Formats: sequence, C-alpha cells, structure tokens
Amino acid sequence: MDYTILNVDSVLDIMTREQPMPDGDIIHPTLSPRYYSLYEQVCEGHCDEDALAREALSCLKKDVKDFGDGPIHLIEQEVTVFEHMATQLQQSEGVDWAQERRKIKELAQYADGEKRALAHVVKACEQQLRDLQADQHYGLRPSDFLLSLTRRYLLNIYDAHFAGKVEQSRQHDNQIDHQYVLTRLTDMRPSVIKGLEYLAEQIARRNDVQVLRLPQRPHMRMIDLSMDLERDLSELV
Repeated sequence: MDYTILNVDSVLDIMTREQPMPDGDIIHPTLSPRYYSLYEQVCEGHCDEDALAREALSCLKKDVKDFGDGPIHLIEQEVTVFEHMATQLQQSEGVDWAQERRKIKELAQYADGEKRALAHVVKACEQQLRDLQADQHYGLRPSDFLLSLTRRYLLNIYDAHFAGKVEQSRQHDNQIDHQYVLTRLTDMRPSVIKGLEYLAEQIARRNDVQVLRLPQRPHMRMIDLSMDLERDLSELV
C-alpha cells in the first residue's frame, strides 16, 4: 500500500482552497458560518461601513463569549508583568525584555481557557511589549494596560477569525474583485476598532464577558413622506 506523507503547508493549502458550489458561487471554507452573512455583505457592497462594522462586532461578541472569562483572567495576570516593567522604566532601570517575554508565555501555560483564545492574549501581550520597548511608554497606568491588552485581544480575534482570512482569499463570492474586498475591509476597520474599544471598556470594567452590549446604532434621520412628496411635486411645477 502506498502511503503519501503531506507536510503541514500542503494540508493547509488543500483545506483552504475555495470549493465551487453547484450554482457557481464560491464557499469560503476557512470562515466560521457565524461570519458568512458579514462576508456576503462585504462582497455585495449594499451596506455602508458602519453597518458592516456592527455586524462584525456582533459576530466578535459571540466569539468572545464562547471563549469565556479565562482569557480575561489571564490578561489581568499579564497586567502585573507590564506594571513591573513600567515601574522599572520609571526608575530608569534596565528591563530584561527576553525575560519578560518568557514570563508572559509562562503565565499563559498555566492559564485556564481555550488554547486559541489564550494564544490571542499572548499575541496581544507581545504586541504591547514591542510598543513598550520601542517607545518606552512608561507613563501608562495599570488601568491603561488592562484596557490596551483587552482591546488588542479583541482585535486579534477579529483579524484571525475574519479580516485576515478574507484578505488571504484567492477568490471571492460571485467572483468579486479582490481589491474591492480589501478596500471594503479597510474602510470598515476604523468603525470596527471604535466598536471593539467600547466592548473592551465593558470587559475591563466588569472583568468578565457574559454581559456585553454593542454600541448604539448611529442616529438616523426620520423621513417625512408628506413633506418629501410636496417638495417633489413643487419641483415638477
């Protein structure tokens, strides 16, 4: 019997190829079904950036709740590492950055929670550490670290579960141009970031993810049909 051994990259390539449906549409095999509607909306172009961002935040909120409070408890522990570094910088002491990186990973090894979620936390900490090392932002307060790490954690989930996967796609639904999809993702990103900051503030305040509220919808102007009809008739006269 012939056994063929595939390397990891080959397996991932096979798994992530878009498979055509009978009607000619393209499935996005790497996206969770939770994000299918958002992906279709991005490709169709009917919704504005705020509407897309709200749909993205709705999906993200469900992901965060599925991951539970374990990652948030890890973030709280990681904050103490950053507090220590901030104190060292304030006192003009040298920081052993390699050692601090090891501390971050060691805390994650003993944390409770889904491995994927904990990995997002570790990545958020590494991002924060790089910024701290590059810019020496020793003026951040402990509450700032908590909020910053939580915000980065949420953004990492969004990028890993949706934006990053869509950006790496070779083909898109209904053969939509890839550059058009990238533009849509770029245009909606500021609204997504603003919304996840709102979620991060709730999580940092309550230290859990069980009750999260989305930002209020943008105020919409109410249309007076009778006034609009009179105006239209006057323009015809």
